[in-house]
Amino acid sequence: MISIYMHEYFNASLTDVGAIISLIYFSSFVSRLLVGFATPEKHTALVIALGHIALIISGIGFMIAPNLPIAALLCIALGFGSAAAWTTQMAVVTMVAPPSKAAAEMRNYTLAIGTGLTIGPGLGAVVVSVLDVRWVFMVASVLAVGGLLTDLPLRKILAHTESGSRGDRVPLSQGVRLLLRQGVLIPSVSFGSLATVYSVLAAYAPIYAKRSFSLGESEVFLLFLGFSLVTVLSRLPLSKNFSDRWVKTLLVLSFATASLGLLMVGFGTDLLIFGLGFVLLGVQQGVVLHLGAIIVSASTTVSERVLGNAIYQAGQDVGGLVAPLVASLMVPMLDIPNTLSVFSLVPFAVLILTLISKISAKQMQI
Repeated sequence: MISIYMHEYFNASLTDVGAIISLIYFSSFVSRLLVGFATPEKHTALVIALGHIALIISGIGFMIAPNLPIAALLCIALGFGSAAAWTTQMAVVTMVAPPSKAAAEMRNYTLAIGTGLTIGPGLGAVVVSVLDVRWVFMVASVLAVGGLLTDLPLRKILAHTESGSRGDRVPLSQGVRLLLRQGVLIPSVSFGSLATVYSVLAAYAPIYAKRSFSLGESEVFLLFLGFSLVTVLSRLPLSKNFSDRWVKTLLVLSFATASLGLLMVGFGTDLLIFGLGFVLLGVQQGVVLHLGAIIVSASTTVSERVLGNAIYQAGQDVGGLVAPLVASLMVPMLDIPNTLSVFSLVPFAVLILTLISKISAKQMQI
């Protein structure tokens, strides 16, 4: 909904909207790498808390921002907050879970994320129907306070999780080798390609929905609610280790639904087709995040875990940084539907990479 907020409250052009969405991903990308390289295991709880504080500040700031430049600066805080909290949280899950239960615990964690992303649009639909879209950011800040409070017992939990390398940072040279490790590189590229789909969708689909189908802001929130519900449902079966064949099958399914969903959104002249395409994109968001995190955790040691997850999620940031910028140049020439359709081709390209990759079954046995 940031795109609608910028477009309607500050009269941001479609080009400006794409650039601002890219700014969030750029901030997240830089923040993830800083967190990954500079965060020893013993400081992960502190980094998560700083991330939640940044989210609180950005939410309140969006509520009172007087102009577009200030709102754009707040996007930097939003990018840092989401990167710092999410990267370290995902690493902590596999730090504290017994190896035999890591897949199930990661499923539970990503389900919790999906549940939050489902509750959020539902609350947003209620808030905008009573107030306006700015108040959605205030509600998000209040929820982030709840996340900050949960960080307090986390330090005690981590204090009982000894790995033998709690004060170590990963050297830059080792980080480069980690990036080139197949169990990190392939998930990062896969996640990045699907991030191009979601970031362009988030930037332009809400504006297109309001313009073409005369939807209100609360109804646009309901589209994201459907997207999030599909995301959660697609994660429910992912509580066990999978064979190499099943990993590739699930990834291929994700790429196929991503392309089909974006095509339906782009060419959906009927609201039903548009809406089905929109929620169908939740499948790729649900499956790829989970499987990628499991592969990365299986391919890294505990001391590498934060950086491994930072690289993995930085793939998402690269896709989310580049795609809206490119889309912002395409939209004035092609309009929104054709631009969305062009980006539906990206998952097909990465689909080829997935089919020829050699992620072994052993990498899923964690």
